[in-house]
Amino acid sequence: MADQRYRVFVVELDDVKPRNESGLPNLLTLITVSTLEERFARLIGPKPSPRWTRGRVVGPRDDLSLAKTYDNYDRAKKAERRLVERLLRQGYIVNKRVSHRRVYVVELDGSHLVKPCKGYLYVGETSLTPAERLQKHLTGATNSGGKSISSRFVRNHGIRLRPDLAPDGFFLTKAESEQAEAECSRRIVAVGYRCEGAHLAKQKKSKPAN
Repeated sequence: MADQRYRVFVVELDDVKPRNESGLPNLLTLITVSTLEERFARLIGPKPSPRWTRGRVVGPRDDLSLAKTYDNYDRAKKAERRLVERLLRQGYIVNKRVSHRRVYVVELDGSHLVKPCKGYLYVGETSLTPAERLQKHLTGATNSGGKSISSRFVRNHGIRLRPDLAPDGFFLTKAESEQAEAECSRRIVAVGYRCEGAHLAKQKKSKPAN
């Protein structure tokens, strides 16, 4: 039909994947030419599509659905992809996709430092919660191959997390969270802190030899 319009709807589900640190629920996004009521009725019917949603549907999320309609499927699909990315960054689990990566900041004891500074910090990125990652630093955790995955700076000087200095939200890839880690470090150094972190070692390795 020439006048058919595509819509992007969001539906809340019972947990299919465990929630991340945000505590926000699982969601499903749908593209349809039907009204939300018609599409929702099919979703909770005897043959739901997708089938993995059977028995897990909580209800429509009008507050997260897109108000705009689209004149073709490709435009609606692009809008859906942008919506999914935005929701993942906020901490929702969308279409069984989970985004866990965070940047965290740890306050360090700087009493041994000679040069005065606003504070002594460590910046890192992780797929764990910041609290879990801090604990691994403090306990000197190792990976399955016996290699240390803890920072000596945090192990020896760590005091507490500083969420007030860390960026908000979640990151979709390790490369993205590493970039945010480096940007966070630059930002807090610019206002007078001394900063340690894995990104500094990576920067040193990437510099060409003189």
